[in-house]
Amino acid sequence: MNAILDTLAASRKLEESGMPEPQADAVVEVVSHAMKDLVTKEHLAAELDRRFGKVDTEFAKVREDVAKSHRTLVGYIMGSTLATFAMLLTMLAIMLGSLSGDGAAADAGVPPEESGTPPAAEMREDA
Repeated sequence: MNAILDTLAASRKLEESGMPEPQADAVVEVVSHAMKDLVTKEHLAAELDRRFGKVDTEFAKVREDVAKSHRTLVGYIMGSTLATFAMLLTMLAIMLGSLSGDGAAADAGVPPEESGTPPAAEMREDA
């Protein structure tokens, strides 16, 4: 995008200040050629907005991905915590059951008469 220079007005201004016409025209031509690759503030602002708009869009996608990953990670952690808690409760129930004598005597090799549990034959007759 070329910056705009009124070459005729610039050349006349140089001539009015005492510069000969051919020299004034040459100076204006050199300046005009140098300005060929310059851009206007409006063009620069529009280009920056366009490029930073893309960056903002990409950042929004990254934020969304991070939020999804966070939710997934929290879900995994909560599931693992609940599973660990359930295992601990199961172990506690087993330990409490063995301490209270429920089923522990049979496992320990104590005869049913001493443990208070009727022999299997007596259980069938009562049923």
